[in-house]
Amino acid sequence: MSLGFSIEAYIKAGTSNNNRLNTKYILARSAAIVLVSMSTFIIHDALYLLAISLVIILVHLGDGFAGIGFTNKVRIIGPWMTALFHVILLFWFYS
Repeated sequence: MSLGFSIEAYIKAGTSNNNRLNTKYILARSAAIVLVSMSTFIIHDALYLLAISLVIILVHLGDGFAGIGFTNKVRIIGPWMTALFHVILLFWFYS
C-alpha cells in the first residue's frame, strides 16, 4: 500500500526538484520494505520474520504520526490500523 502511494506521489510531484527529491526518498524506502518483506518467502526463519514484522510495524506507526499534520484522518488511522493488524498477526503466529 505504501509503495502504491509513493509511486503516485512521485508521479504527481511535478517538475519541482525539491518535491521530486522528497518523493524519491519515500519511494526508495517503500520499495526496500516491499523487497525485504518478499524475502520472507525465500528465507524461512521465524526470527527473520519477527525482525521484518517489527520494522514494518514501526514504519506504519511512524506513517501514522506523520499523517497527523494532514486533515485526512485516513492518513492517521490507516497506518495505525495496519500496524495493529501486524501486531495481532505476530501474536497469533507466535502463540
